[in-house]
Amino acid sequence: MFVWNWNFGLFNGFGSQFWQSTVDRWHKEGLPEDVDTVEKINRYMGADRYILHSNVHQMPVPKEKIINVEGSCQLVETGFGREIVRRFKGANREMSMDEHIKYPVSNRKDWLKLKSFFDAGFGGMYANLSELFTLNYDRCGVGGLMCGSLYGWMRNWFGLENLSYMLYDDEKLISEILEYMTEYFIDVVTRSAAYIPHEHLQFFHFWEDMASKNGSLISPAMYKRLMVPYYKQIVEHCRKLYPEAVITLDSDGNVEELVPIWLDCGITCIFPCEAAAGMDVVRLKKEYGRDLQLIGGIDKRKLAMTRDDIVREVERVLPAFEMGGYLPNIDHSVPPDISFDNYMFYKELLEERCNEICRNRYGC
Repeated sequence: MFVWNWNFGLFNGFGSQFWQSTVDRWHKEGLPEDVDTVEKINRYMGADRYILHSNVHQMPVPKEKIINVEGSCQLVETGFGREIVRRFKGANREMSMDEHIKYPVSNRKDWLKLKSFFDAGFGGMYANLSELFTLNYDRCGVGGLMCGSLYGWMRNWFGLENLSYMLYDDEKLISEILEYMTEYFIDVVTRSAAYIPHEHLQFFHFWEDMASKNGSLISPAMYKRLMVPYYKQIVEHCRKLYPEAVITLDSDGNVEELVPIWLDCGITCIFPCEAAAGMDVVRLKKEYGRDLQLIGGIDKRKLAMTRDDIVREVERVLPAFEMGGYLPNIDHSVPPDISFDNYMFYKELLEERCNEICRNRYGC
């Protein structure tokens, strides 16, 4: 069984997905004090190695400017256009998302300014790329590369409400942005491929976060009309460079109505399959079979309850594992209301049951 602990994964070549406050709690509950880095946590948890590298973002990143401090919060100008956010300071930042006071884009003039931050030829985007993927491969890791975001980034630039209006009020500008970003993503992926041998890269990844618990944040019909042609261009190019690569996409919320659209684009793997939003990995596997791969799907809220609750939650997703094409995992990062004892019980139970299924099916 591949243990995809993306909660403790090597992310963007250096970071991680665990909450620091969770690890601080666990140090008081049995996690050795010297297990205090991403590498050590991965090793302690027995997580298989992977790397998801992102070099499609604007580089070099503009410096932020703190406008003022308000108690435990600070008001920050990010350097991207007119963007201003309010966020918690220090370690408290992970407890809340940034509150946007001003978004960087509201019209074509703003877009042209933001556009100037993108430069596929910037050498720093490819620094150490070969070394990172070679080291990951030599340690039997799975390698992935970001290949863009079409809806999610625009939502961050305009804000959800403003973007929703712009999709109707200025479709020409939206199309210009999509066309430019598609060309940019393809350029970055092409340049990156010169540093990453075929055997070192197994997947490409989109980030979107384009759904709430009630469904898509954009009309699926409009999404198909405006964005699907560009997804297909990016996916087709990635597959030309790495024919065996899996194309994955990350979106929180309930994305069931978007799944057939993504499959049509060539995107075959989705996560985190957020249980709190009604995503049911067993139902999805029954509907789409091996055409759709899934990661996540285990309700993190259950891990903060009793052991019986944890057992029921693990058993709930096992039929999806038996069908193949599913890596069971918590449906987001591990919050600090989950005790160390509960997490270790969950981890050992999941591995035991999945390995039992593998032995029964494959005799391994």
